[in-house]
Amino acid sequence: MGTLRRAALRMIFPFRHQLPENAVTADEAAKTFLGTMASTAARTSGLWRQHLENALADCLGVDARKQFFDLYPVEDYYLTGVVALESARIRQVYTPAEANELLAAIGDQLDMAAGRNDRLMSDMLFDLIGRIEAASTGAQQKKPYDLVTKAILRHLELHQNEATRDLMLDKAFRHTLGEPLAVGIQDWWRAFQQKFVLYIPPEPEPEEPEETFFTAPPAPVEPPRRKRRQLRRAESLI
Repeated sequence: MGTLRRAALRMIFPFRHQLPENAVTADEAAKTFLGTMASTAARTSGLWRQHLENALADCLGVDARKQFFDLYPVEDYYLTGVVALESARIRQVYTPAEANELLAAIGDQLDMAAGRNDRLMSDMLFDLIGRIEAASTGAQQKKPYDLVTKAILRHLELHQNEATRDLMLDKAFRHTLGEPLAVGIQDWWRAFQQKFVLYIPPEPEPEEPEETFFTAPPAPVEPPRRKRRQLRRAESLI
């Protein structure tokens, strides 16, 4: 990182006197991460969609398939799956506080990075991460990409359509659909941590009330400063 960027970080965090050259904020890390994941998804989503289209061709007619793909942004769902598989590794690499900051930043940026103005992808992201983490503590540990594949199919509501319901139970189909996700796993955050230092600015100190020496009516009480926004659903991911 150049001296200009380091100077900019010092302007943003003026009380950080010894900021390392390789220091990054959670927002910067999330932006870089999502850019890499978008490139990864672009390379493998075509094969994933082809597998999905082939399976639906056996269940739905032409008009029904067109309606399905018009209704569900399947590429966005696939990208969310790619992001979830890598994001679920964050807690293996960073402290709980650092992981919360990173996951919150990813959730804040994901939909916008995909050109969406809703929270469809970020809400789905934390559902997928929660499923991965819950399964990792169970007696029978399942492959994360298998869990993500099954969860994506539920978000596509295949189980609610009688014509496509059997696909949810088809292990061969789910395995085929999960292969592109398995190929894309990179252990991205461990490699990132080895190169960069994550810098989380401290919480601002509360302002001391000024002393008054006259008997005037009390001034209105200013509401307390809002703390930095916490990670959505953080409790369920710990």
